[in-house]
Amino acid sequence: MLNRGGLNIDYSDGFAMEEKYIAKYDFYIKQILDSDYIESATRTIVDQACGIDIYATIKENVYGVSLRVRTSDFHSFTLSRHVNDQYSEILKWVKQSQGIIKPAYHIQINEGKHYFTITKIDVQEFSLHLNDLIHEGKLESYYNTMLLAYEFRLSELTSNEAITKKIIYK
Repeated sequence: MLNRGGLNIDYSDGFAMEEKYIAKYDFYIKQILDSDYIESATRTIVDQACGIDIYATIKENVYGVSLRVRTSDFHSFTLSRHVNDQYSEILKWVKQSQGIIKPAYHIQINEGKHYFTITKIDVQEFSLHLNDLIHEGKLESYYNTMLLAYEFRLSELTSNEAITKKIIYK
């Protein structure tokens, strides 16, 4: 089955990639989340239906975390699928969380040649910004047709309290 966001990666290949990156960046994911423990949610119902790739314990509570790894650093983070697509990440993020399961945090890792960046986005906090963009008619300006995703430049979001970014040198 070929349908993982705009990349059209086979599901089984995508799940294998998620597992690989969760293991590779385990220490840094825990560090940016201030978590003692993370566990993969790959292939579970919350992964497939809600986009939660990891469970993380943070101060004795369990949170869902979505994960994206990009093999280059474009100094941005992306949310897959157009808002008109029923599986759009934008729709999942702005949905009211009254009893539904959605990620609390989104982690994106961008790999550079001699470094990588790890960025944490507070989903609830950033969804307020997304709602503003939607209501002001500005969301479309972030859609990248080549990626089939919304791309948000980190340099434009430096004052947004929902964003935490770290640069780690290899």
